[in-house]
Amino acid sequence: MLKECSVLMLAGGLNPTPLQRLMGFPSAGLPVSRDRTLLSAWLEVIDRSLGSLRRSTHLLCGTPADEQWFLAELRRPTNPVSGVEVRRDDRPHRGVCGILADTVQTPGFSNWLLVIELNTLPPKSLVPMLEASDNDSSMVVGGSGDGRPAGAFLLRADLLREVPKRGYYDLKEQFLPQVVGRGHRVSAARLSETSVRLTDRRNYLRGIRIWQTDRSDSNERLENVAGHSVVCNGAECAADAFILDSVVLPGAVVGPRCVIARSVIGPLIRVPEGSILVDTVMANPRIGDRSAEIRLSSGIREPETPNNVIPSWSR
Repeated sequence: MLKECSVLMLAGGLNPTPLQRLMGFPSAGLPVSRDRTLLSAWLEVIDRSLGSLRRSTHLLCGTPADEQWFLAELRRPTNPVSGVEVRRDDRPHRGVCGILADTVQTPGFSNWLLVIELNTLPPKSLVPMLEASDNDSSMVVGGSGDGRPAGAFLLRADLLREVPKRGYYDLKEQFLPQVVGRGHRVSAARLSETSVRLTDRRNYLRGIRIWQTDRSDSNERLENVAGHSVVCNGAECAADAFILDSVVLPGAVVGPRCVIARSVIGPLIRVPEGSILVDTVMANPRIGDRSAEIRLSSGIREPETPNNVIPSWSR
């Protein structure tokens, strides 16, 4: 029976996702509501689900810039969990499972590990995984109703001893079949109806839709904000601007008579008066601490995929 558990949050390696590359900060910093990021949402679910079972929490990232970002983010007073240790592993060609095996060789880890993929939308609870671990299981895979991994794995730390000391070793493709082949019991726990990885604009906005549908902390209803939108605290939108199925991050300014549809407006971006943005991401990862004005001709920008301008989940 599981009596205590260490948490390992995987925040991405050396290769950023398409959305992270555009935004200039880790995907875990993307907001899912006005005042909650993907990182804080996961921390809340972990804390609420594990409670006193949580022994330690570690966050693994791959670049110095990401490390500094997470260190600063976790110092915020609004952070729901304290004592999160940030570790950086920038070795190429080691793979997720290789990094996990190397990490747990250091002191401070319990016999059970909860592994979280931070770029996945968190479920409401991880309790089904804890319950499944009581059924003589050595590993529990969190899944969703659509048959996809839900971004959470619970496993005994001693299983990682068999991972090769060198070379690439993947968690799902290599390690999981090895565990089954060695005769260990692997269980599945259904955590959500749909699993979403927030790696690009479409999946991010799809995740916002699911989050707001499943939870009560949806964006404040404003006359000029419609659909499944998030206008973060610290963002400014003119009263006659119109926001539909979009996200406006803190520090962004949307000018008068603008129309923003199925788009993401990054921090400190200024959208000029009369601009129309559809199916796009407006961000500048090199703006530092100054606002930047993106000059656009008035009109609809080219969609990312002309054959499917309006995704089914946005209709």
